[in-house]
Amino acid sequence: MPSLAHLLYLRKLKLCYCNIVEVPDSIGGLSCLKYLYLDGNNFTSLPGSLSQLYHLHKLQLFGCKKLEMLPELPPNLNILFAPYCTSLYQHPPSDFNIQSSFAMFFKGCPKSFRNVSIESAVCMCQPPLDLNSSITSHSCRNQISFLQFMEFPSNIREIFGGQDIYHLDIKYHGNRIPQWFTDTRMGNHFQYDLPPNFCYNKLRGFGFCVVLTLKKYFHDHFKYNNIPNYHVDNFDGTSLVDHYPFVYPSTEISKSNIIWFCFQSWISSGWHEAKNFVTFSFEHGDDVEVKECGFRLVFDEDIEEKTNFSLIQELPTPTQKGGAIEMWRNNRRFYLSS
Repeated sequence: MPSLAHLLYLRKLKLCYCNIVEVPDSIGGLSCLKYLYLDGNNFTSLPGSLSQLYHLHKLQLFGCKKLEMLPELPPNLNILFAPYCTSLYQHPPSDFNIQSSFAMFFKGCPKSFRNVSIESAVCMCQPPLDLNSSITSHSCRNQISFLQFMEFPSNIREIFGGQDIYHLDIKYHGNRIPQWFTDTRMGNHFQYDLPPNFCYNKLRGFGFCVVLTLKKYFHDHFKYNNIPNYHVDNFDGTSLVDHYPFVYPSTEISKSNIIWFCFQSWISSGWHEAKNFVTFSFEHGDDVEVKECGFRLVFDEDIEEKTNFSLIQELPTPTQKGGAIEMWRNNRRFYLSS
């Protein structure tokens, strides 16, 4: 690959499917670069000089199947798009300063998902580790960094207890609904009774989970109306939570159960009119079998509960079957799937 040093004022660079095995350090000299596309190349890492691209807005690494690790990222990066980087296992350092509006996509990155699963189960439930300690495993440091990089909430209180707007969506293979979901039912539909003193101003959000089996896969290219979805209605049938679709990243059909968690700290103004009960429904056709579902509203007093559902402990142990984690936090979006 030729030197890039003479392209000082370049704003957009596309070097896609060029069989590049090494990106030169000179790329750090492109001080005006805003968009960098390196899709489908064969490098295993990127140069540290990438962090010098202070004006870089978007970095795209679609289908870089040999890429194993990411370096320190440019400080003003807004979009990191790295789907189908199947060898990627190491993510940016945890001290990367995430912008207030930032999107990071790691769809179809099985090693990344398995490593997050491993370290969420093994590392994150332990006391804080000395990241400089020689006995701390390299893998554990990497995955702690990734969960910290995502600013992934470790428990329910972190989702509902502050001012941030969260939407957290987790799918993986499993069949156990945690006890935190106080109302559970077999099947896909149930009535959730509101407390007699229900107060909209004390409502922080809700969580639900569904255990289901797929008979075909539901991927991004399916039309919206064909995708299974959940919704929440008031006692009189008016919508409180509109139809939210179920999209699963894998193209393989597994006979094992899938559990879908969803937590949301944003409540629409329609909840002002909620009374008596709300109805939770998971709509699906013949291609999905729903085993069980759970639902819970979160109020101010729940934030003070001593029993605090740990998301980290509920993440799966590593499996070849994979899953997906999607998180919206204010204007930031993170997506990771196997």
